[in-house]
Amino acid sequence: MLRYITTMNRTKASFLKNINLRELFALAVLAATAIVVYSNTLNSSFHLDDERAIWDNPAVFMQEISWESIAEAAFESRIRTRPVAHISFALNYFSHRLEVRGYHVVNILIHIMTGIFLFYLLKTTLSLPALNKKNDTRYAAIVSFVTAAVWLLHPLQTQSVTYIVQRMNSMAAMFFILSMLLYIRARLTASRKSRWGLFAGCVISGILALGSKEIAATLPFFIFMYEWFFLQDLRLGLTQYKRHWYLLTAAGLVFICLAFFYLGANPFKNIISSYPVYGITLFQKLLTETRVVVLYIALLFFPYPGRLNLDYDFNVSLSLLTPATTFFSVALLFGMVIIAIVMAKKQRLYSFCILWFLGNLVVESSFIPLELVFEHRIYMPSMFFLLLFTAPLYTLFAARRKFFYVACAVVLAILSLWTFERNSVWHDELTLWQDCLKKSPKKWRVHNNLGKEYFRRWETDRAIYHYQKALQIEPNVIMARMNLASALAMEKRFQEAIIQLQIVLSKDPGNARARNHLFNNRRFLQEKQRQR
Repeated sequence: MLRYITTMNRTKASFLKNINLRELFALAVLAATAIVVYSNTLNSSFHLDDERAIWDNPAVFMQEISWESIAEAAFESRIRTRPVAHISFALNYFSHRLEVRGYHVVNILIHIMTGIFLFYLLKTTLSLPALNKKNDTRYAAIVSFVTAAVWLLHPLQTQSVTYIVQRMNSMAAMFFILSMLLYIRARLTASRKSRWGLFAGCVISGILALGSKEIAATLPFFIFMYEWFFLQDLRLGLTQYKRHWYLLTAAGLVFICLAFFYLGANPFKNIISSYPVYGITLFQKLLTETRVVVLYIALLFFPYPGRLNLDYDFNVSLSLLTPATTFFSVALLFGMVIIAIVMAKKQRLYSFCILWFLGNLVVESSFIPLELVFEHRIYMPSMFFLLLFTAPLYTLFAARRKFFYVACAVVLAILSLWTFERNSVWHDELTLWQDCLKKSPKKWRVHNNLGKEYFRRWETDRAIYHYQKALQIEPNVIMARMNLASALAMEKRFQEAIIQLQIVLSKDPGNARARNHLFNNRRFLQEKQRQR
């Protein structure tokens, strides 16, 4: 009995020794700060794609927790390739229906968990013998904490957290980082039993990441890159990979299957066929995205809320010199790739950070036909990229650590205030689109969405004004013309509404909704004329 008690006490002492209470306290303070910074978003309304994903998506209206309701939410929602995110929305609905506060609480918790996983991933990385030959645990912990804190409190992340539907983005990032962390821990552990358990967790987390959003398709590539950079010492020989050939083969097959699943049997044809919808060519998209990536970098450095925008009015690059900034953007990104390759051997951490940043932008900011700019796309790429600045600054001020800590505290305070300020813009549709109007006054979608919100508030005069502005900018937008017709009818301006509906039908003869509205407006006009 005495031996048993002694053994238990030793086990307990060993367990407590491995827990860094100071570290846990710092993470708790960071989590509390994030909660305060995002506290003014709890009552922010649904926006844009929240309609399609949640309150206009019967598949997530879960009445009871059952396999049937979970399967319905996962595979009968409009975006069937993101079942994990839709299940989370369904669980929110089951808990509190369309009460918006609960959705925001989950988003904030996901963001905090992602920040904590990021801290441990960075700390594990910076503790590797290849990067920390002096075994300086203080360096690994402090740099990792500062990097995770800057990332967590950065105003650029507000779109991924406060915009409810972008839970798809933040959830994919959370499971992505967790999967990488579990893989690295599996590779470093000496216990065979623990290793296979961690590998299993890595695979499960990877599947959950991919089930949240397609950006996680790059996970096998980055696990391979991490292995090669930090665990294989950048060796090019095949000998060290023979023991894990089955894992590499499986990863390759998964990557190929994912490509076919998301892009079809003829991916290039499917990609090219989508470009006419956006009115640009593949070449123009690639050129334009170089400038978009430079914009992301600039916003990471100076994320003042007045510079942030939900709907950027970003002009397309027509050639390498039109506009001239295209050439410099291409040169900058090309130079970053060259630098990453050249410095890989001697400064592999910084090389990996650059490749992480550019590689995680490939899915949404390269050749795939999507909207040109969205701030949520920088959510995952910015993680390791911030190490390019925090790690060398810590080393630079090695002799003046107090100055480093004070500077970090000031930066984090500014970021927190800016994030809180930016979050206030997301309060409702009116505040959001009024902010967009200040920054993108010549974009038809901004005027159209602002008009919709005024119409919902029964301010039809303002709604008509913004619908007309939208059509002045882009006369061929059927959506805005239909909205204008509805607002005119509300004001009993039936003849003007009929003209707008006739224009719609001249462009889209099969539009049943327009025909129905046209019939009703003609009937209302006749009744109005009879009353005279």
